[in-house]
Amino acid sequence: METNHEFEILPLEAEHEQLVSALLAETFTSGEPLCKGRISVEEFLPFSKFIVHMAVLEGLSYVAKEKTTGKLASFSICNDYFAPDPPGMEQVMCAPLVPIFSLLHKLFKMASLPYLKLGELFHVFMGGTAKEFEGRGLGFKMRQHSLGMARSKGYQAVIVEASNPVTLHIWKNKLGGESLASITLNTFEDEHSERPFNHLNHKVELVVVHLDRSV
Repeated sequence: METNHEFEILPLEAEHEQLVSALLAETFTSGEPLCKGRISVEEFLPFSKFIVHMAVLEGLSYVAKEKTTGKLASFSICNDYFAPDPPGMEQVMCAPLVPIFSLLHKLFKMASLPYLKLGELFHVFMGGTAKEFEGRGLGFKMRQHSLGMARSKGYQAVIVEASNPVTLHIWKNKLGGESLASITLNTFEDEHSERPFNHLNHKVELVVVHLDRSV
């Protein structure tokens, strides 16, 4: 457990599943550029519940709670980058999520990864902060915590697909991340030669933080 004067960071456990699933659905449908305006909370929630449950089983994810109230403030869903998709994931994916995963797969194919085995790349997959706790430094704190978590589990590096410019700034400029591949969103074509992110003109980047060089 990690603490500061306002929050404590704890492993994601079964007792957190319901609250984290709801917060994940809320934050991703309202704030994630790839989801905003394309997926409703109701559409996303089955996927959210599935992902959070699998994260509890894998044991690499964590939450932040406000110390004075015990309220859930933030979460980070993490996994091994080379772990196979869990059985049943495709069944809970709503249609608007499909091009997002196609985009992430293309980033993976474009990158020259310095690590290729299970146990080497700690993947920060999804994260979010409740609105009432925004602006209190949790975005940086939670991402910084991933570096320590990855080290404690024996990983060589942390990897993330950053589609939010604020998130990208933290990973690259504050935590020493290196971009391995990038796609300008309005140029991405899915398997049907359509451009599902034509309204977005910024980049999504695959960023790695080498733990032997990080801050």
